[in-house]
Amino acid sequence: MHHVGPAFSAAFTAMFDAVEAGLDTSGPVEFNKLNMKHMLDFTSSALFGGTPQSEAMGNDAVFKPWLLEDLLLHTFRLPPFMVRRDYADLTAYFAKAAAAFLDNAEKNYPGIPRDELLHNLIFVAIFNAYGGFKIFLPHLVKWLARAGPELHARLADEVRAAVPAGGEITLTAVDRMPLVKSVVWEALRMNPPVEFQYGRARRDIVVESHDAAYEVRKGELLFGDDDALRRRLLEHVVWSNGPETGTPAEGNKQCPGKDTVVAVGRLMVAKLFQRYDTFAADVKESPVEPVVTFTSLTRAAADYTIVASLALRERR
Repeated sequence: MHHVGPAFSAAFTAMFDAVEAGLDTSGPVEFNKLNMKHMLDFTSSALFGGTPQSEAMGNDAVFKPWLLEDLLLHTFRLPPFMVRRDYADLTAYFAKAAAAFLDNAEKNYPGIPRDELLHNLIFVAIFNAYGGFKIFLPHLVKWLARAGPELHARLADEVRAAVPAGGEITLTAVDRMPLVKSVVWEALRMNPPVEFQYGRARRDIVVESHDAAYEVRKGELLFGDDDALRRRLLEHVVWSNGPETGTPAEGNKQCPGKDTVVAVGRLMVAKLFQRYDTFAADVKESPVEPVVTFTSLTRAAADYTIVASLALRERR
């Protein structure tokens, strides 16, 4: 927990530097592509203290999803030859970058072979952590872009009151930012990383709403999506395969990384408005995550103010 904040700050400082440089030289900059690269750097650094993959494999090395990956993942098993080379690259990277982590895991779980620990780590890091943030953060930035300057100003005031100019944004600091928390929860309500949940009833139950009750028999398939979100209603929010107020445990299916998702979302909002007064972006909706393209960024007035946008090129 002590290096999550610094790891995020390092990765996303580099990302926003790249956004500014792109706006200044060539026009609008797509957030999604940079998020894929720098989120993987953050994931490797935060989860197991590994060397960021862009350093280990070169700045242009990004593990790219296959075009039909999401559709086929839920339809039938992919033939191994289609993913063998990419998975070999992943295995080689994680075996080296997470060596110390795997050494410690072998000591604590002596009955589990090292290669099984490695494959589980890859699944957690890529499918769960990186995959979830790849989807969620563009949605978060999308809703912030649509909210406009008035909310941006309130967020900037809250962030800068909690973190001095040039100060480090920590998990403790973002916990003192109620508006930042609310924005992240609202984004999770609107677009959770895993929007739908499925499960079979373990016993006969009755599911009640405000105006009706439904009998569910043991073994029947249940389908659910998100619910209304305000602080007093958090127990009814089930974006993480369980209530927001619940705790992941062996006896339930709640996402073990639930609190990490919320924390990283807050770090993202805090980092954005520590650095900028406001921003603008174009949003193109797509089936999995929106494509968000920054068109302008206004630097924090306490530091210096620039508007890096297409207008700069027009003035030239």
